[in-house]
Amino acid sequence: MTWQPQWWLVVLAGAVAAALAVAASRRWSTASTTSRALDVVRVVAALGLVVVALRPSGEQERDVPVVAATDVVIMLDRTASMGALDHLGGSRMDGASADLIQGVAAAAGAHVTVIAFDDSARVLVPATTDVGSVVTTLGTVGWRPSAKATGSDVSVGVELARETLAKVASQRPRNTRVLVYAGDGEQTQSTPRTSFAPLAELVDEAWVLGYGTQAGGEMPVAPGSSERVKLRGSVQRSVLDEQALRAIAGEVEGTYVHRSGAGDLPDLVGPSATGGREVVPGAEYYWIVALGLTPLLGIHLWVTVRRWREMEEER
Repeated sequence: MTWQPQWWLVVLAGAVAAALAVAASRRWSTASTTSRALDVVRVVAALGLVVVALRPSGEQERDVPVVAATDVVIMLDRTASMGALDHLGGSRMDGASADLIQGVAAAAGAHVTVIAFDDSARVLVPATTDVGSVVTTLGTVGWRPSAKATGSDVSVGVELARETLAKVASQRPRNTRVLVYAGDGEQTQSTPRTSFAPLAELVDEAWVLGYGTQAGGEMPVAPGSSERVKLRGSVQRSVLDEQALRAIAGEVEGTYVHRSGAGDLPDLVGPSATGGREVVPGAEYYWIVALGLTPLLGIHLWVTVRRWREMEEER
């Protein structure tokens, strides 16, 4: 049992009950049996109104949803090779964008940061819980045209990711931090890539999503173009480097998933959870008390009318 009082009505009904009780006590010794009965009815009715004003109700339990206390940092490869057309007839970037949009949509309430990298790395979307802005960015980011590319380094975003993860860790230390890397692993620069290991200690969970095929795919020179990337007159093909992606997953102590379009996307931010259960007011019972007062008020009205008629007849 719980109470949801309307205090102004409780005070008013209580004051009326007290006044009626005082008046009844003063005339009790000289009053007739009928008058005493009416006094009792009045006091009981007033006390009943106090109970009604207190609004008694039952209790019920309900699940308390928890907004995802998670920081998701996305590292999105947008080098020219992500335009390769070997993902379900579309580009690798099409597949990566669709997967990431699905993952973000399932992470309601999470703070999402998007880092894109090609020749350099930059934050496209600072940490935000605005799913709409993240989805819009992921759906329109595209890849870097080959004419502007200077060779790809799959690790060019490591330092920026480290700084970003360290920042969100200081701002929201209790949040779970999830790293999602989406790319094809193709390293075309002659220098070895940088290790991702420094990120491992900053995340609780990591996913490396790989796009492309071993057979490879031709690359348009720019999004929407029919012209293909060529070298010395020959059309070039970009090939997925799963070995590199698996190595990255190992360095961040995460999981590598080859996204060929088959199967469901893994739950990137963990299953939805509830914060336990809470007790809240349930069905209200004041109407039962009010219903119980009806016979008393009816009796009072009947006796009052009867006494009034008797007085009229005596006149």
